Amino acid sequence: MRPEQIPVRPNRQREALLVSLTSLHQLKVEKERRRRMERAYGRYVAACSDIGEEAEAAPTYIGVMSYIVQYVSGAGGSTLSVFNALSDLRNYFAVGGDDWLTPSDQGLVKRAMDLMCLADTTSVTRQSEAFTRSILLRMVGLLDLNKTADLALATLCFVCHDGLLRAGELFGGLLVKDFKWSLDRMSVKILLMRTKTHRSGNAIEVELVDPGEGNICAVSLLRQWFDRLGLWRQPESPAFPSVNKSRNGGGGETVRRDKHFSGRTWSDRVKKILTAAGLEPRLYSDHGFRAGGATDLFDAGMTLTEVMEFGRWKTAKSCLRYYRRGY
Repeated sequence: MRPEQIPVRPNRQREALLVSLTSLHQLKVEKERRRRMERAYGRYVAACSDIGEEAEAAPTYIGVMSYIVQYVSGAGGSTLSVFNALSDLRNYFAVGGDDWLTPSDQGLVKRAMDLMCLADTTSVTRQSEAFTRSILLRMVGLLDLNKTADLALATLCFVCHDGLLRAGELFGGLLVKDFKWSLDRMSVKILLMRTKTHRSGNAIEVELVDPGEGNICAVSLLRQWFDRLGLWRQPESPAFPSVNKSRNGGGGETVRRDKHFSGRTWSDRVKKILTAAGLEPRLYSDHGFRAGGATDLFDAGMTLTEVMEFGRWKTAKSCLRYYRRGY
């Protein structure tokens, strides 16, 4: 009998604790979302005040564009996250059950923002470097995959790259049950219930495939990760539990199965391995993994439509922002 076929007596207390921890994580995510919305509304009120608009009235094209212009100005002229800023403001009104822009004003705002983005000369110079596959292999070459913390770092990096995931999706409280493996374990579908652009409805499936031939990839590393931590029979456990290195330098490691791996810890460890690889950490960001995945797909000959579909981009313009070749 294979290890994963051995029946396991359910630990109700542990399962209840994990459900509770997952709920707390979701509560934390929702709290951060509300904080962004409230901050956006505060900026909107200030922008309306500057031009003599009444913020308490139904939003208008002039008021919203004043908010957008001030947001871009505060970002040094960069429009890189301007659509996120608009989304935060729109969500604030939606949560409160208040009216939003009329359809005609929405069209005018979108057209104005598109023109602002086209005229933006700061975005290209501010873009982070891409974590292409060659960079990831260079980083993994400096890791010891026999160490759980190093295996965690390598797995998270490749899953983010191969799945074109945003950091918020990777560290959004994924559980083991959100990974649907094929029978031969050569492919896996990751179920994303909520993403930056998908706030309700059925989960989005992101499929990862192992090309075989012993290549290092997200699926091969995930198999090692599930084997190492014995996750195959723990559907309610965090897919990426926290792994802490010994502080006394003794080489020991502690796996916290009641806690999700921290995105901040991941970023800090990525910076350290970049430095060890002779690369400049300040040139890279979490977006670089999504950019690296997109760049590698384009370089492999995928069409724009195919890359857009796999990366879940709705417009060609937003997708092409992530193509770093030549920058």
